[in-house]
Amino acid sequence: MSDELEQQLRHALRRQQPPPGFAERVLAAAAHQAAAREETALPSERLSWWLRLWAAPRWAHALVAAVLVLVLAGAWLQVQQARSEALARQEHATRQVLFALRLASKKTAPAREALRHLGILSESPAPASEPVQSN
Repeated sequence: MSDELEQQLRHALRRQQPPPGFAERVLAAAAHQAAAREETALPSERLSWWLRLWAAPRWAHALVAAVLVLVLAGAWLQVQQARSEALARQEHATRQVLFALRLASKKTAPAREALRHLGILSESPAPASEPVQSN
């Protein structure tokens, strides 16, 4: 019994040459189905991908806008932080320079006083805010 079933299956599933024009009929049917699908397609399905983007639901546009706002806000915050850090470094450097000038003035005060005592250095000049009087 199984031999008979096996032989029937071999006969039914044997390799056969397709009838003449088979490939052309298959290709024509596929083209016909594609054309029918194109005719029944919604307008948004016929648009290119970037036009379909504009035909997307409004929530998608809102989502894209929200992501864009977040990215721009993050970039702005990063720039502000960099500016703030640069200003802090500048203020620190200014304080260091002023400290160094005060320290140098304090350390050189005894030498200036000795030079004044010897007559090599004249009395301290008038401050820049007061006009110098000429004789």
